[in-house]
Amino acid sequence: MFNLKKLNAITVKQLSKYLKSVIKEDFILNNIFIVGEIVNLRVTMFSYFSLKEDDETISCVKFDNDFDFSDGDKVLIKGYLNLYTKDSRYQIIVKDVQEYGVGESSIILKKLKEKLLKKGYFDNDNKKNIPNIPYKIGLITGLNSAAYYDFFKVLSDNNYNCQVYYYNSLVQGKSAEIDIVNGLDILDKYKLDLIVLTRGGGSKEDLSIFNSELIADKIFELNTPIITAIGHDIDLSISDLVSDKFLSTPTKAAEYIVRQNVKYKENLYNINRFINQNIQNIIANFEKSLKLINSKIELNNPKNIILEREYYFNNRKNKINYLINYLITDYEKRLYYTRNKIENLFNNILNNKSIYIKNDSRKYIDIKDIKVGEKYIIFNKDISFKITVEEKIDEW
Repeated sequence: MFNLKKLNAITVKQLSKYLKSVIKEDFILNNIFIVGEIVNLRVTMFSYFSLKEDDETISCVKFDNDFDFSDGDKVLIKGYLNLYTKDSRYQIIVKDVQEYGVGESSIILKKLKEKLLKKGYFDNDNKKNIPNIPYKIGLITGLNSAAYYDFFKVLSDNNYNCQVYYYNSLVQGKSAEIDIVNGLDILDKYKLDLIVLTRGGGSKEDLSIFNSELIADKIFELNTPIITAIGHDIDLSISDLVSDKFLSTPTKAAEYIVRQNVKYKENLYNINRFINQNIQNIIANFEKSLKLINSKIELNNPKNIILEREYYFNNRKNKINYLINYLITDYEKRLYYTRNKIENLFNNILNNKSIYIKNDSRKYIDIKDIKVGEKYIIFNKDISFKITVEEKIDEW
């Protein structure tokens, strides 16, 4: 067992206080000029970032938000080292920043983009179509991560019917590169409908693994369509540029899948309704044409023509019969009238009433002088008519 008095032990607080005093009294640490590449820049009321060289980084803060630099810029900063004793964390308090050139990682990234561009990795012609209703979906992300739960929550909330083939992978750090490539290789062999490579938000440095050439090669070689959702809203990673579809977050990726499904079903419904409507219109037009044809057939049907002619002749016949009957009736009336007058005339003759007789010479003669075979005009004040004497009868 240690003897604390003999060891001259100190407390944590004493150590922190001592280190802070050493840093404060060191002239070099209070007048630092340091060169590095800006990563993980975050500007709020103050400007927070890290300076990077190879795999080493150091935190920096500048107590204003007037910061005209970006991730990847190589800068020279002037400041001093400060120790936060609460968590034993040290950082550079920046007084001034100057441009020092282009950062090494930016140069490497630019060269890689140019290389992949020439190989056709970013060409739309080489991108595969995302299926409208993916059923078998591969998911690569960290197990029990926010990305994992966000993705499944959207599918669950929308009752999306699918099978998810999950591959638990690291999504940052050097080891993540091989892990992600292995995951893509394994899921591609299952002949899935779609693969989703995703992770939650993070700093630019955290997401830098998705600028890997090895991952880009694997994404390009896939037979399965792939969506990347790397958890960012501004800069696109190499993986995003190579993938068939990129979205900003795991939630957006799941929403896109659901939305495509809904749109596809709506399109199917609209197409089906359009086809049915056209079929109904075709049937209606056919029925209309059929009725028109039937009407023409009926109109030109010999039977109908005969019936029409028969009706016409019957109508004419009825009119003729009516006219004949009318004429007969009229003649009968006139004959009856004439007959009455003749009878009256003969009655007058028989009764020796006043009548007059003329021969063809228009001379008045006496009835006793009438001769057989001669023509005479007999008349009185009411009527006159011609007669031919066929026989003379002495007695009546």
